[in-house]
Amino acid sequence: MSLQTKLMSLRADVRLTRGLLDLDVELNAGPGQIVAILGPNGSGKTTLLHALAGLIRLQRGHVRVAGCLWDSPADKVWLAPEQRRTGLVLADHLLFPHLSVVDNVSFGPRSRGVSKSDAHARAHAELDALGLADRPDVRPRELSSGQAQRVALARALATDPDLLLLDEPLSALDPTTRAQTRADLGVRLRVFPGITILVTHDPLDALSLADRLVFIEGGHLVQQGTPQEVIARPRDPYVAQVVGLNFLRGQRVSDQRVDVAGTIVVAPEVPADGPVCVTIPPSAVALYLTRPEGSPRNTWPVTVRDIQLFGQTARVSLAGPFALAAEVTTTAVADLRLGVGQELWATVKATEVRAYPA
Repeated sequence: MSLQTKLMSLRADVRLTRGLLDLDVELNAGPGQIVAILGPNGSGKTTLLHALAGLIRLQRGHVRVAGCLWDSPADKVWLAPEQRRTGLVLADHLLFPHLSVVDNVSFGPRSRGVSKSDAHARAHAELDALGLADRPDVRPRELSSGQAQRVALARALATDPDLLLLDEPLSALDPTTRAQTRADLGVRLRVFPGITILVTHDPLDALSLADRLVFIEGGHLVQQGTPQEVIARPRDPYVAQVVGLNFLRGQRVSDQRVDVAGTIVVAPEVPADGPVCVTIPPSAVALYLTRPEGSPRNTWPVTVRDIQLFGQTARVSLAGPFALAAEVTTTAVADLRLGVGQELWATVKATEVRAYPA
């Protein structure tokens, strides 16, 4: 490991109890890396972020950033938030309403002793990088929600943080604004030399922005890896839901058969004996009014639980031997006259099923 990599790394073992939450998560990252933290409500994502920022003290463990120990109860070390080189951006941008955009962005450098002229120069550079070069003199009330959030990001980056903490930064934006702001954010973060920790519920935010995904539930790590690794082999129902796959757990019966809750699922290849994870893309689930004849080796009776439309596609939640989701066209919805409570047959070709060790 080079000296620069060591100095710019994050090494955190965050352990604390708040109410019913017992948080115990190890988190490591290198320079320039973007790590997305995902998990259901109450899993500890924001608590983890606040512990890194110094808003919550650890009870055990440590936080070390850029070679500096920020928090370690065992060593009786704790740096206050203002002593840490962090930038924090929340869903609510919290801009100062009485200051212009450029003064909002230069506030951080000025508070750290930078001259007004140098702070303004840095603010203009950050605004330019985020597509706001023409808005330096306006007040926050004159900005769109997406522009205001980019100003908040510029304000955080202007302090040259070692650790940039983003807590659902795009969640309050409408879909169109969110897409553009996400694109602007991605461009800026790709040249940010520090470490970015992004808390999000949005799979697209995580998959399009992050180098690594970290999933936590109930305060504990359940899976981590690159987006490609997680998509290929999710190991938890929530993780599979985020990456858009049906997820089943079962036991190997043979080299092509898995027992899932008493029902056989056929796959091209099933690994050695023991517990097995099975994933099925919703787009691979075909629906029929009557039991079909033909090639699919997986055929199950199902009942429609819910239907949601997304443009020209419908996502159909199904109950049966196990829960499934199917993605079908709106034409199929009309042809099948799909409705909640309707009984159907679902088929999946064996070639569409992936099985791997649990």
